[in-house]
Amino acid sequence: MSGVLIGALFSIHAAMGAKYATLAFFVVVLAGMGYVPGVLVAALVLGLLQSFFTVYVGGRYTLAALFLVMYGVLLITRRGS
Repeated sequence: MSGVLIGALFSIHAAMGAKYATLAFFVVVLAGMGYVPGVLVAALVLGLLQSFFTVYVGGRYTLAALFLVMYGVLLITRRGS
């Protein structure tokens, strides 16, 4: 369903799902598999971080910043959040 909605808003091409799949992967890794409250918190935190980083630093390095946050959380806690 989300693919249809994204396809209605943006142009459709072969690699359009890679960015969204990467963001979904980051949320699942940070929240932990099957933990719904963690998914909500992780999505909110990553969304806010992405927005602030895009505004203050620039959009080029947003995924790198999210990856570094995920890497830091995985270094601190072996299971995620």
